[in-house]
Amino acid sequence: TSFMRMTGGLPPVAIHDLVIQPREHDLVVGTHGRSIWICNITEMEMMSDSVLKSSLYVFKPRDIQQHPDYTTINGEGTMFSATPADFAWFVPNITTVKIEIRSADGKFLFATLHDTCEKGLNFFRGDILVDSACAPAFKEWTKEKEKKAKELGRNRFAFTEGEYQLRITTGDEQTQQVNFNISSRRKQNETPEVPQEPGESGSHIDK
Repeated sequence: TSFMRMTGGLPPVAIHDLVIQPREHDLVVGTHGRSIWICNITEMEMMSDSVLKSSLYVFKPRDIQQHPDYTTINGEGTMFSATPADFAWFVPNITTVKIEIRSADGKFLFATLHDTCEKGLNFFRGDILVDSACAPAFKEWTKEKEKKAKELGRNRFAFTEGEYQLRITTGDEQTQQVNFNISSRRKQNETPEVPQEPGESGSHIDK
């Protein structure tokens, strides 16, 4: 038996009660004197033996719901749709990762992020924008899809609604990709399907 430490703000205090909220897949923790701590455990519930044996496993993201945000372009304020990413993956060892956001078919690259990760479950959470170096590809893609691209200055663009590909590559060149959707509204009670084996539910592993 092995354990992965729960991080993300849980204080080192006594725990008196644990409850799982089944609809939202939240673990609700009652602490001694430090109020209630809530953690989403969707990916933990998907940690099958096949996932634990894989060299890389990328969990299929739930649909990302955009939210209105505000920025300044050339001294003038403008509203745009911000895209809060929430990605999760499992690796059996400490490594580095390259996170890419691409068109659904993988043809166009829109954003690249680099991160280090611990052994076990890892997460990336934060708003994402199209990289300035990828702006020409994004404009070509939006033109093909007849979508309107929102430029935020300095050749930066906000993501539009649609289907995209999340591709993660580890330091030892293990790669996996899954598709996800960016939308303006979140579907009610939406949870990702639990795959039985790595590579299912639209994902693919290159070894």
